Amino acid sequence: MLHKTEGICLHYIKYKDHSIIARIFTKNFGLQSYLINSVRTAKPKFNIALFQPLSLLEMVVYHKEGKETLQRVAEIRLIYNFQQIPFVFAKSALAMVISEVLGKVLYGEVGNEEIFQFLKQKIIHLDQNADYSNFLITFLLELLQYLGFWNGNIEEIFQSLYQTSYLKITPKHFEQEIQLLQMLWNKGSFSLSSAQRSELIDHLLNYYRIHFEHFGKLKSLEVFRHL
Repeated sequence: MLHKTEGICLHYIKYKDHSIIARIFTKNFGLQSYLINSVRTAKPKFNIALFQPLSLLEMVVYHKEGKETLQRVAEIRLIYNFQQIPFVFAKSALAMVISEVLGKVLYGEVGNEEIFQFLKQKIIHLDQNADYSNFLITFLLELLQYLGFWNGNIEEIFQSLYQTSYLKITPKHFEQEIQLLQMLWNKGSFSLSSAQRSELIDHLLNYYRIHFEHFGKLKSLEVFRHL
């Protein structure tokens, strides 16, 4: 049965000689894997550029219920044309980090329109805005709220990190970090050094590891940090 839905492409892998399997978070069906045939040919049905990280898509799909079912696509097109993400290397690297995070925390076959609309808005914001130096930090905080793993209290993040041994000393020794995160949360834009930014990202990613068992290490993060 055919269904129309919107989707956010996270990544794809090559499949056999000419096809790919694209991992796409859809508004209607949650995170799904789609087999895209003959996309790596001289005259593909779908341009492979459609499947770059965070592409915003409108899709007509064949959907079958069942865990890890490989789905198929009848039609697909962009609903938003990136102006900067594919062409600004720092934004491309950031998009890869965000895609990798989403691939680890979004799961299940149930659509979530609230999370989908949040992600769609944030992706367009990233593409259009010149100031994105603290985007990853504020994005990680906001995403935690949408996922239901944070209530807005910065200090509780550090308490949880201490209780789970990600911090070896008590949160009172991290007053500066707590204040910086609070100011970012309140203002969104705030000047940080690269070292401060990197440290705050590490704390937040460790907090994700507390709540997502298989979160692990982000392969794309090192590329982003060297920019």
